This record gives sequence, structure tokens and C-alpha cells, in this order.
Amino acid sequence: MSGAGGVSDNAGWATGKPMVTLHEEDMPGLYKAADAASIKAQARFFSWLRAELVLMTLAGVVAVFSSLRQPALTLGPINVSGWPDQAASLVGVVSGLSIVGLVTGLLFIATLAIRLYRYWRHFDMRWYEARAAAESVKSLAWRYAVGGRPFPIGGDEVAASKLMFQRLEDTLTDVARDLQRTTFTDDEKITPAMRRLRAAALPEREAAYRDDRIQDQEKWYLKKSAWNKKRGLQWHIVLLTVEALGAVGSGLVAFHLLALSPQGAVAAVVGGIISWTQSKRYQDLEATYRVTASELGSIKLGIEKQTTEAGWSAFVDEAEEACSREHRLWRATRDA
Repeated sequence: MSGAGGVSDNAGWATGKPMVTLHEEDMPGLYKAADAASIKAQARFFSWLRAELVLMTLAGVVAVFSSLRQPALTLGPINVSGWPDQAASLVGVVSGLSIVGLVTGLLFIATLAIRLYRYWRHFDMRWYEARAAAESVKSLAWRYAVGGRPFPIGGDEVAASKLMFQRLEDTLTDVARDLQRTTFTDDEKITPAMRRLRAAALPEREAAYRDDRIQDQEKWYLKKSAWNKKRGLQWHIVLLTVEALGAVGSGLVAFHLLALSPQGAVAAVVGGIISWTQSKRYQDLEATYRVTASELGSIKLGIEKQTTEAGWSAFVDEAEEACSREHRLWRATRDA
């Protein structure tokens, strides 16, 4: 018996490489839309957060210079004779404003405006919802394509397709509010590549699932775990350096070797760094990604033990639950 396209049942398994498989471009249209929306919202979330933290830090740094003798804001020669007393007094007050104080105030106002804008636009929630939708659709696509629950091979294929359509609609309704007006054709919901893989023999589907789902996810988690560990260490070194400079500066002030007190600037910089690293969650992600990669490695070892469609369907269900568990934990920590 041959698989899709006339490929021998055991060709993919014998060579170690799946002849029919799924790639990112073979995912349903909803996955592509949700993935793009997630990336866009994530980029906006961190861009505006970075701008807020930078402005807040600058405000703290500029405020340090308020203890020094400062030039006043000069408006130039203005003839206020004949002006109402209130207007003349206002000109006098503005002319005597501290430039440092004015700049600091403007920075804080800009910081407040960005925070209100971020709160109003909810880029974080859009990011989480779109990512949840993308991961859910990806899991559904693999379940359907390789015959995992609730789409086992050997039953009513029309009913399986209808169930897949319904699950995609449920995902769109539940977790992707920004995409609810998006419509997709049947071929965008169940792509030709998904149907070809579903029509392949069990060994081919197992090979595809092993290489391009479990192993691919395992490599991704290992790579991201190492990246988060490295980036977390880099920021830790930066934080220690800033704190050390603050200690040295305080010592210089104590011995009257430095007229300008740096404590406020150091505190502002340290606060900004801590806020940024907490939003990135480097240490948490390094640990959870490492654990998930280890779990996926264990799952991969069990693929070749599946010899029946019923056993394989249950195995895929358990494997996808493991993949979803990490994402649910990620979203729960983000929401918290």
C-alpha cells in the first residue's frame, strides 16, 4: 500500500527523513495570522515599555543636576508694560523657571503619557491572546495531520474535517479577539500538506511528527533556554556594575571628592534595569524551557514504540498536551 503521491509506506521511515511533512508555510491560515499578530503586538509592547523605562531613567538622571547652580529659562526682552498684572506675573514666573526642573517634569509627563497609552492599547493582552491562538492552531494542525486525538485515522473523514473546522472556529472565538473578523477558505483551514500527511502511512506520519514537531520543538526550547540564560547573565553583570559605580560615587561624595551626588541617578538606572529584566523573565524562561526540552526528548524516544493507529492517536494526544502545558504555564505567569 502506498502513501500520498505514490510514496512507499516505509520510505520516509527507512531513510530517517519524512517524505511528507508540515512546515510553517503549511499551517492553517489562522496560525499565520495569529503568529503575525503576536509578533507585532510583542514588538509594540516591548518598544513602548522600553521607551517608558528610558524616559523614567533619564528623568532620574537629570534630576541629579537640580542640586547644582542652574541657569534660569530666559524668554528674552519682553515689554510687559500695559499688560494685565496676571500676565506680567506669569512671564516673570516662567522666566525664572529652572531648566533642569522643567526638563525633568517634561520627561515625567512623557513617561506618564506612554504608560497611559500602553494601558489603553493593551499590547500585552493582544500578544498573549494571539500567541495562544497560534499555538492552539499549530497543535490542532499536527493532531489532524498525523491522526492524533480527536482526529484518529480510520473513521469518518468528513466528520473529522468538520470537527477540525469547528475547533478552529472555537479557537478564533475564544482567544483571538483581534482576528474574529478574519475569514479563511477550507484550504486555508486544512491545507493540502495537512491532507497529504494525513493520507500517508503510519511510519511516515510518525517520522514527520518526530522530526518536524517534537524534535523541532525540542531544539527551539534548548536554543531559547540557552539564549535566556546568556541574556539574563549579561543584564546581571550590567546591574552589578551600575550598583558598584553607585557605591564608588557615594564614597567620593562622602569624602567630598565629588560635588554631584549620583545616588538618585544610580537608583533610577537600577530600577529601570530591574523592571526590564522582570518583564523579560530571563531566569524563569531559561528554567521552564530547559525542563520542557527535556520532556520532549523523553517523548521522542516513545515514538517508535507506537505500532497501532489507536496507540498512536493516544500518544500524539499526550505529546500535544505536554507541548501545550508549557505554553499554558507561560501565559499564566505573564497574566500574573
